[in-house]
Amino acid sequence: MGRSLKGGAAVDGSSVSVRKFFNRFNRNELIDVVKSQAELDAVDLVLPKGKLISAVLARLGSRITYDQVAQIDMQYNQLHTKSKKWAACEMRFTEGVPSPRFELEELHAELSQHLSAYFDVHVFCGHHDGAVWVRLFIQDGVKPASQLTTVSNTIYLIHTPHTNHIYMSNVKVAHRDYVSQAIISSFGCTNVEVSSLTGRSVDGLKELTHFQDSQGMYSEYRQNWHDSHPLSREAPRKRRRHDGLADSDIDGNAVVEDAVAIDAQRDASDAAFGGAEPPELEKAEFQLDTKCLGSSELNLSGQYRARVKFDGPSILVGLRELVKIGAAETPLPTVLSTLNSSGKNKFVITEN
Repeated sequence: MGRSLKGGAAVDGSSVSVRKFFNRFNRNELIDVVKSQAELDAVDLVLPKGKLISAVLARLGSRITYDQVAQIDMQYNQLHTKSKKWAACEMRFTEGVPSPRFELEELHAELSQHLSAYFDVHVFCGHHDGAVWVRLFIQDGVKPASQLTTVSNTIYLIHTPHTNHIYMSNVKVAHRDYVSQAIISSFGCTNVEVSSLTGRSVDGLKELTHFQDSQGMYSEYRQNWHDSHPLSREAPRKRRRHDGLADSDIDGNAVVEDAVAIDAQRDASDAAFGGAEPPELEKAEFQLDTKCLGSSELNLSGQYRARVKFDGPSILVGLRELVKIGAAETPLPTVLSTLNSSGKNKFVITEN
């Protein structure tokens, strides 16, 4: 049997751990943090970062509360979402029942009530950029002060209202089922499915899930590249090229070498990825369990098993550029050309 940790209770962290906790921020971010805490209103904001942290420590003394830790940590993760790995989760609701509307206080109470039946837990909820943010700290065999420097027992949930998706940071296997059940209880859904779509860009995951059916060439219509709203006087946007220029920006007297090949490559790229900037996705993994179709000189027979990984700042942009310059054979395999609309980035490829 656990308990809900009171937000106003003090976390007895050492001065070293508290300093490390604040040192993650750059100076400008730290100033915003200081401004957000009423207890720190007397701190001199013109101090350099090191002395500013010392002034914060002197002001707080040995008392920093669970709510302060949660709020400040949430501010850091809202500024640095890519510091965590996120998984896209889909909530399933009874047919005909829309996503529920709730207040943060209700959500906080529901999550606290469910999780405190099993663990000592602290829940903190907030709004940021149109989304609901939830921070869960599960004190399962961890000293209270460890939440200042340890992230393994801290879980974040991000939910955009009026959607069925939640983006969840890494969760310990021992806590996963409890967190899933807490989501089901608190959001009123019948099930929550953790998909195999993961990444560090929350914006990229949102784009790939919220607009799964309007990626690639269809994204141009969603972004008003073709037809404006029939009742709107706004003109459609100029079509943009992958090099950042609009078609109308090209000098009409310029002679383009290999124009036919370039147009064919551009058409193939647009067909798979559209002309708009693709969502940010850092990784994709393909597990192959097929027959070898390569050269007979390799003398391979039977099933061929391999794992292929794509890794980079934005693999969809990378694939698009390979097609654009003719370095990738077109048409791309379906598993690559539909990667942006598949809703996952881990695949198992077998013989049909």
